[in-house]
Amino acid sequence: MAADESTPVPATEETPPEAPAQERTLTAKLKPVNKAPGSAPATDDIAEQGCGALIMNLGNKLRDFTDTAAVIAQLDTVISVDTSIAHLAGALGKPVWVVLPYPGDWRWMLDRDNSPWYSTARLFRQNRSGSWTPVFERRRRALHDEITGKD
Repeated sequence: MAADESTPVPATEETPPEAPAQERTLTAKLKPVNKAPGSAPATDDIAEQGCGALIMNLGNKLRDFTDTAAVIAQLDTVISVDTSIAHLAGALGKPVWVVLPYPGDWRWMLDRDNSPWYSTARLFRQNRSGSWTPVFERRRRALHDEITGKD
């Protein structure tokens, strides 16, 4: 059973007790996506749609940011949490969608869905701490609109 927005989530192997509560909540919400042990997130869901050949796990092949930048250059869009990958994609001018917790790191500023640092960045923010469902629903709708060409 996934945690709702107000239910505290206990620590697990992936999220130890010292991890922030919002991180434990996000991990619990993403748990159903990670169906097969050792599979990349959503790999099974994508394979069920007949698109499994589109997924290639390069994690163990990337040695440094040069390798990572080369992969990012081949992508249409990068979807990430606030990591070095999101910053690298933005610095490369690649469209990047960043999922941010409430209130978010100072670099992303407040109350905006874009970034003055990266013109290609689109921010998907929590409205309140622990509330991930609306964030992923907005991101899902935006991805659907992007794929279908709707604005």
